[in-house]
Amino acid sequence: MYPVGPPKTYTPQPEAAPPTEQGNPLRASEVVSAWISNISSALVGGNYLKPESVALCPVSLPPVLGMMLAAMDEQKTKEKFLGLPPGSLTPALEVQIHQELGAFSRAHPFSQNSMVSTANFLTSSRPGQYHGDLVGILQDAYHTDLNTVNCSASVADATNAYVASKTEGRITNAFGELSGANRNRMVLALGNVLKFQGIWLESFEKSNTRPRVFHCADGSIINNVLMMHLTCKLQFASCRGFNAVAKPFRSENGNELNLVAIQPKRKHDPLGLPPILLKRAVSDLIEMTSAAPLVTGELTLPRINISYTDGKLFNTLGEITGLQITPMDLAKLGLSADDQLGVHRTINVSLDEEGARGAVANVGYSLTRSKNLTQVFTFDRPGYIAIVDGSGNRLMEATISDGQFLETSGAAKITIPPRLSSIDDLFSDAPLECSKKTGRAVKPVAIEEDISQSPSEVAGIVQKKLNARGEEFTFIEISNDLDALRIRVTTKDEAKKLQDKILELIGFDHFTHLKIIDLREFGRHVLVKISPDAKDKLLI
Repeated sequence: MYPVGPPKTYTPQPEAAPPTEQGNPLRASEVVSAWISNISSALVGGNYLKPESVALCPVSLPPVLGMMLAAMDEQKTKEKFLGLPPGSLTPALEVQIHQELGAFSRAHPFSQNSMVSTANFLTSSRPGQYHGDLVGILQDAYHTDLNTVNCSASVADATNAYVASKTEGRITNAFGELSGANRNRMVLALGNVLKFQGIWLESFEKSNTRPRVFHCADGSIINNVLMMHLTCKLQFASCRGFNAVAKPFRSENGNELNLVAIQPKRKHDPLGLPPILLKRAVSDLIEMTSAAPLVTGELTLPRINISYTDGKLFNTLGEITGLQITPMDLAKLGLSADDQLGVHRTINVSLDEEGARGAVANVGYSLTRSKNLTQVFTFDRPGYIAIVDGSGNRLMEATISDGQFLETSGAAKITIPPRLSSIDDLFSDAPLECSKKTGRAVKPVAIEEDISQSPSEVAGIVQKKLNARGEEFTFIEISNDLDALRIRVTTKDEAKKLQDKILELIGFDHFTHLKIIDLREFGRHVLVKISPDAKDKLLI
């Protein structure tokens, strides 16, 4: 792996920001803030209930999305990607947006000894096919490492080696369960790697760590979660039905880092975090805790070990923006229409008596087809945690809804309480699959896309089956990809009727394989998402 040749010319052009329809100029900082906030909250579960734990690194998203934006050529595609009105993205505003998206990367260049450091990269076996000013934008705004491999080498292996070296071996596989055959088809990978480490300002005593109870979002109880306990200086805040606490790490070279934990005030809420949490309360509570005075309080916190991977960023972007990104949309990368795109995000974070250490990799890839009162905060029920720097940037955030990220004393001892009042209360937004042994959410295994059926053929089969008895379901869109079949309709009532019809056809034992996702909050439609097992049965 070696650096590519000299960058192509990239000259920012000074120009006033364009006016919006109301006559006020668009500000790059506001565009980026709103855009990243929508995507982050969707990925971490802010749009609908998620009974399973989810993790995200908000500050690593902007450079990855920015590099994708830089690879786009069509103005209309860029505007739709950013959620901007037609004609509003001028060259000057685009330059400013790239500078905003790359600001954190430029402020935290990679260093083995830094509290927080990050690196962006583009690795390719086709470097000569980059178009226009792409290389200049990547180097100027994102300080991107440009690497290439020869035709006999593996882009996937080179990328994994790069990520492993930057994360000191915490992440050795940036592509999740992507098959070996698909890794061999990889011709390009771009992404961001972030590493952070912090030592508590006041450490927990290991002798105070003991098994305690944690109440999961699905109503089950884990009886032996290892909980750390400490009386120390903390910052407390409360608003909108939530309590928050901030515990500082040691400052280093002027950098500040805090752990922020948030949870609902209601102790026994079987459905866990309501959707209002990430959308409205988190930013306020993070700001409030940072401004709150340090007071003596008691903190009980679980030992946490997050090992999380997810490959659905493209799908989430499509659901929010209405833009299903294709290789031809990323024209400046020189991809072909037959290439296949994907993004994997991998998070590895540990939180223990000494402090926090974490590594994050977001990698996009292309496959060629072929008051001084003692307060108490006990994190023993579904909640939210974040590692936040002194500027409010979230290096890592996660919802803790079940035992996926929690360390236990021996094997997890789980109690399943009696059923809730109705199946709708428990499963209206249940995970696609559920472990029969523990009742906890599990990730469906990714399957290869069936290239024997075109999108139009799949849509035809679905419409014919669902309207076979004279029903008149009206579909906005039917899409089939690697991990699910998605059917868009206008209202939630239509979605429920559609769900009932599909279950009638494939069997009601597939209930947990269908999910209704209401995206009208983002100006989109209601989505019925069908997992691979149920999809295969429907398409037979």
